[in-house]
Amino acid sequence: IENLRMENTVLAWLLRGLGLILCGVGILLVLAPIQKLFSWIPILGTLTGGLMTLAAGLLAITLSLITISVAWIAVRPFLAISLLVVAGAAIYLVAKIRRPKQSELPQASPADDAPILLTDDMLVM
Repeated sequence: IENLRMENTVLAWLLRGLGLILCGVGILLVLAPIQKLFSWIPILGTLTGGLMTLAAGLLAITLSLITISVAWIAVRPFLAISLLVVAGAAIYLVAKIRRPKQSELPQASPADDAPILLTDDMLVM
């Protein structure tokens, strides 16, 4: 029985790893048109490809952790909640890195809000 349990555990982790890889490949395929758009510029194409691969990997890991933890809630609630916390922390960190701080946002000057007055000589017909 112990041998069958070990085989079941190994098979389950292999299938989870395969699911993670397939999730990453799927996300990378969805992002491929963006990378192809920039591929005609040598340095930018390589940089975009690397960033897309990194983003696909991080997103695949996060989605896989969420999926595995939801499946484990009934069987192993402590481990499931721990995985959900890790996935939530990853999502929070990515959102915090992406969002600019309020002080970095461009500030509109009062002159930008002033109405533009058009005269008859400015109108183009």
